[in-house]
Amino acid sequence: MDIDASLRELAADHHSGATALTARLAGLLREALNQGGPTDEQLWAMVNAQPSMASVLNLVNWALLEAQSGGGNRAARKLDTYVRSLERRVRLSAGRAARLLQGQDLVVTYSSSSTVMAALEMRASALRRPRLVLSEGRPAGEGLTAAAALAGLGYSVRLVVDAALFAELEGAGLVLVGADALGPPGLVNKIGTRGLARAAQAEGVPFAAVATTDKMLPPTLWPFLRIVEHDPAEVFPQPPSGVDVENRYYDFTPWEAVDTVVTEDGVFTPADLLERIAEVPVAARLEELRKSL
Repeated sequence: MDIDASLRELAADHHSGATALTARLAGLLREALNQGGPTDEQLWAMVNAQPSMASVLNLVNWALLEAQSGGGNRAARKLDTYVRSLERRVRLSAGRAARLLQGQDLVVTYSSSSTVMAALEMRASALRRPRLVLSEGRPAGEGLTAAAALAGLGYSVRLVVDAALFAELEGAGLVLVGADALGPPGLVNKIGTRGLARAAQAEGVPFAAVATTDKMLPPTLWPFLRIVEHDPAEVFPQPPSGVDVENRYYDFTPWEAVDTVVTEDGVFTPADLLERIAEVPVAARLEELRKSL
């Protein structure tokens, strides 16, 4: 296996979800560990492969911690167990989030978090289900797919353009979104989440995020996280001269705009979650790598 070429392919994948990307990286990590690596160059490529996805970075950190305490071969053998645990974490987190939906008449969601979708699927068989509002999710349009899937589960779904989602907060009892990273300053999710959280705060609508604990990044790892620019043509295929197109997939939402965070371990206030984030151990090699940032 050409690990370096495979890492370049992983970095170029902007369509697969975090779970699929993490599983692919696990295979590359296993190969590198069995070869006595990863080398410094491979390690740098791994942490930069998907710089907006905390779960990818946490997989690298976990494998290095295992290698640090028990050797590379042991870490390689345990990688499959780690990847399988991700599905269990999603189910547990979704189950806790589903309980937040009880008694709700109108829930607003955004983008297409796999954990949010799992929570809504768990609640779909209830006698009383909330009405749902979500938006298209430009530029990828993942909200369209989510709306169709939720309607297929029997939900009453209202789909609006992204800019109209804020006006739909009136009468809502909850905003429920996913998160791609949870760190000291706040959470990272689909761009537009920050504005939605601020609007919910102004309307007095509780704002909750659901994510698994592999999305938690302690202060030492947070600097590795970056929100990068993507192809401007996804937004405006042929912009005229003088038009500068910005296409970011993610934004930061500060904790002050978030009421509740749900993980497989429980339901937390941001303050309680920050205490848990600070306790996440960091591998020595990543500690050293951070100094070069």
